[in-house]
Amino acid sequence: MKKTMIVIVAFATLLLSLSAAVDERRVAAFGKQAPAVMIEQQDREFALESMKGKWVVLAFWSSTDPVSRVAQSKLASIVSSAEAVSCGSDVNGSEIELSTPAGSYTLLPRDKVEVLSVNLDSSERMMQEIADIDNLPESSCSRLKSGTAASAVCDAFRMDNGLRTFVIDPAGRLAIADPDESTLERLLCRR
Repeated sequence: MKKTMIVIVAFATLLLSLSAAVDERRVAAFGKQAPAVMIEQQDREFALESMKGKWVVLAFWSSTDPVSRVAQSKLASIVSSAEAVSCGSDVNGSEIELSTPAGSYTLLPRDKVEVLSVNLDSSERMMQEIADIDNLPESSCSRLKSGTAASAVCDAFRMDNGLRTFVIDPAGRLAIADPDESTLERLLCRR
């Protein structure tokens, strides 16, 4: 009886430790690798991991989530403004200090920033209609690779209470969740 109980406890401990290890790799946490996501953008597919070496602003949105649609419109506006005007002294060779929950970073003038706006609607037609209604640029119309469940991505990025925007550092680690406008402007002036 004692041996049986020891075997059961050992098996339960092993099972719990394995499930904890799997969860840690698959869900987002500050300073940890961002979850793996395959994205389709204008007839090409790529993995989020392929963006290593660049800062990535990753914004998820959906036609059914009004908060994410407003955030997407703001992000599109910030991107448009950063592309249209000079960003001031930040572009002219000075460094920017960025404090995040994952640590402090120094952004150098040569640092690259990519913006990925990923729509989680199951219907591409719905996404296009909403993008037209909200006057979103085509760059806001990336989607998850066909066959990827939006719910799995929401679980991996811990989006239990609505869709969010994340900033991923050049090493592929999650640095910021829901950055404010000022942080986005400072990042996007690096583009």
